[in-house]
Amino acid sequence: MPNGPLPYPSISQRDYVGMVPAMAEAIVALTAQRPGRVAEWLARNAVLGRRRAYGPRRRLADLIDRRGLQLRETPLPA
Repeated sequence: MPNGPLPYPSISQRDYVGMVPAMAEAIVALTAQRPGRVAEWLARNAVLGRRRAYGPRRRLADLIDRRGLQLRETPLPA
């Protein structure tokens, strides 16, 4: 969390809304470089899903490392 007040935006809302189509085009261009990227992500999430993992802290840490996941919640007490 920053100390002190946040900086005032240096772009108007109108200019930002005008930039949104260009940002969307940039994302489409990045996806076009690797067309299967989105499909890969969707397939990986369909397989893994968002389920709570149970077990000892050591085994949870191993699961996170093996699958390249991020810890999203605080583990429940043993």
